[in-house]
Amino acid sequence: VDGIIGWLTYYGWSIAVQGERDLSRIREMASLQAVAEVRRFLERSRSRERYYHILKAIALGLDRWSEVKGYLEAKEGIEIDDSTFNTLLKTLVKLGFVERKDGGYLIADPLVAYAVRRKL
Repeated sequence: VDGIIGWLTYYGWSIAVQGERDLSRIREMASLQAVAEVRRFLERSRSRERYYHILKAIALGLDRWSEVKGYLEAKEGIEIDDSTFNTLLKTLVKLGFVERKDGGYLIADPLVAYAVRRKL
């Protein structure tokens, strides 16, 4: 869980209250919550498909601006204006879903990244 307080708390609660000690099962339960959070965001957005593809690209390890943009363009089958793409990416950064690191992008929360890769 990469030291993220909310997930550490969830882990402790799962052990203390639920009696669940299987870390992989706890991760699966937590990832369902993470995917629900991402879905709530996507459902409220007019650009839900674009945000979904950007998150998916980054979760799959495409971390460079050009790679993520290329993935999105391939999924949509059209060229996307750089300014439009920048706005989408900056929104995901501003909301805390994505962060810049070492000249690339990554999903800030490892459980959200796991959920996007496996459950979205």
